[in-house]
Amino acid sequence: MKTLVSLFATITIVNVCLSQNTECVVGNCQNGWGIIEWKSGESKGDKYIGEFKDGYRDGAGVYFWHSGDKYIGYWSEGVINGYGTQFFSSGSRMSGTFKNSNIVGTSYSTSGCIYGNCDDGFGVWVYETGDMYVGNWSGGYRDGEGTYLYADGEKYTGKVIKNKRNGFGIYNWLAGSSYSGNWKDGHQDGYGTYVAAEGTVQTGTFENGVYVGTSSQSNNSTSSNKQSYCVYGNCTNGWGVYEWVSGANKGDKYIGDFKDGYRSGEGVYTWADGDKYVGSWANGSINGYGKYYFSNGTKSCGKWENAKLVSQNYTEAGCISGDCNSGYGVRIYDSGDIYYGYFKDGVRSGSGEYLYNEGEKYDGYFSSNKRNGRGTYYWTDGGQYTGNWKDGNQDGDGSYTKPDGTKQIGLFEKGNFKGTST
Repeated sequence: MKTLVSLFATITIVNVCLSQNTECVVGNCQNGWGIIEWKSGESKGDKYIGEFKDGYRDGAGVYFWHSGDKYIGYWSEGVINGYGTQFFSSGSRMSGTFKNSNIVGTSYSTSGCIYGNCDDGFGVWVYETGDMYVGNWSGGYRDGEGTYLYADGEKYTGKVIKNKRNGFGIYNWLAGSSYSGNWKDGHQDGYGTYVAAEGTVQTGTFENGVYVGTSSQSNNSTSSNKQSYCVYGNCTNGWGVYEWVSGANKGDKYIGDFKDGYRSGEGVYTWADGDKYVGSWANGSINGYGKYYFSNGTKSCGKWENAKLVSQNYTEAGCISGDCNSGYGVRIYDSGDIYYGYFKDGVRSGSGEYLYNEGEKYDGYFSSNKRNGRGTYYWTDGGQYTGNWKDGNQDGDGSYTKPDGTKQIGLFEKGNFKGTST
C-alpha cells in the first residue's frame, strides 16, 4: 500500500502545480482527452494519458510513474476512483474498485471479471495485458455500450458487438488523432469525423477504415424505392430520417440508426395510425429497451424481443434496467425520452446515448446530466454536430453540418461557431 499512499500525496501536488511542472503534449488536457507529462519537480518523468475535466484527471486514463509503477483505470477530480489495476515495478499487480486511491473490497491479482456480470449483463473485465473493458456483455462477449481502455492509454468508447467495434463510437489514439462516428467489425465504416494529430479534419463516409469522401446526405441505396426514401442522413449505415410516401406504410416515418439498410440501434418510429415506438432496434425489428405508445392512449415499456414485450411493463418513468445510481442503466423519462448509459450519484455521467421522444439523439459524454466532452448530436432537420461540448452547448473543436450540407469546422463557444481553429 506504500505506493498508493505516496500516489495520493503526489496527486495533490500535481493538481496544484499543473502550469509550472507539466506540459500538455497532445489533445485537450482541460476538458477532453489528452496526454500530459511532468517536466520538472518530484514527479519529473511521470505521464498521464486519458480524460480530463476542469484540468483534473477525470474519467478513464493511464498513469505512468517514473519509478516504473502504472495505474490503468478510472479517476475522479484528479484522484484514483473507480475500477482499475495498479501495476508495481516489482512485478505484482492488484485490480478492483478504488476509492480515494485505496482499494476497497476484493483485490484481484490475476486477469478476469473483477465486477458485475461478464457473461450477460454489466461487468468489468481486466485482461492479462492490462487492458480493461467496462460495459455490457452478452453470451460472454463484449456486447453493447462500453469503454475499452488499452494498457498503453488508447481508448474506445461506444458500441460493441461480439467483441468488435460496431455502431457509433469514439477512438482516441496516442498520436493525438481521434475518430468519432460509425464502426463496422472493428473498422471506421459509415459516417464519421477523423481529426488528425496535426488538426486536419475528414468528415464524411469511411469504408473499412479508409476515408472515401464527403457523403451525399440526400441519397442512399434505398432511394430508388418509389414507396419510401431517405429524407436526411445516412439510411444505410449511420443515422437518418426515412419516410414512406405510398403503399401499405404510407405516412410512416423512422428517425434513428441504420445498419446495412435496416433499422438497428436507437430510433423513433411513428406510424400513420398514431402508434409510436421510442427505443432500440436490431435487424429492422423492435429489440431492446423502449416504450411503445398506442393510439388509444395506452403504453408498454420495458425490454422487447422481435417486437414483443418480454419484461414487466413499466407504467411509470424511471430506471428500467441496470444501475441508474452509480453504474450503467436505462432510464425512461416522463417526456418519453430514453437514456442508455452511465450514471454517477443518480445523474447522467460518463458515456451514453440520449434518445429524445421526437427522434433527435445525442451520443457521447455526460457530466452532471449535461452534455460534456466529445459527442455527436443529430437533429431531425438533418443537422449534425460532432465535437466537444461543455455544459450542454457546443464548445471547443467541432464540426457542424447544416441541413443544406454546408459545414462549419473549427472552434465553437457556448453553441456558436467562432471560426476555424488556429
